[in-house]
Amino acid sequence: MKHILAISSVGFIMILSLSSIEGRMEETKRAVSFSQDVLPIVLRSCSTIDCHGNERVPILLTYKKISKYSTRIKNRLVDPKEPMPPKYSDKQLTSHEVEIILRWIRQGSPNN
Repeated sequence: MKHILAISSVGFIMILSLSSIEGRMEETKRAVSFSQDVLPIVLRSCSTIDCHGNERVPILLTYKKISKYSTRIKNRLVDPKEPMPPKYSDKQLTSHEVEIILRWIRQGSPNN
């Protein structure tokens, strides 16, 4: 009886794991929306006065500016030597937020 219960528990956990994996796979297939997914991240974490809200660096408040710098943004998001945001910033992106931005860029930076 204990073996049946253990096998049932393992099977249930495997089903939950597979549904979670399928959910993440569906999420990565979904087109990333600039207005719903990317812009809120940029406004919250990048368009601050100590980052891209001043004259020293490109001001990232519009689709036009963000898409213009998308290659540079992609390079900086994955560059450990010169990361974006900088390590000293208190506005660090989560790995999920980075992936959203990178997926949007890989999808051609659509204005959607």
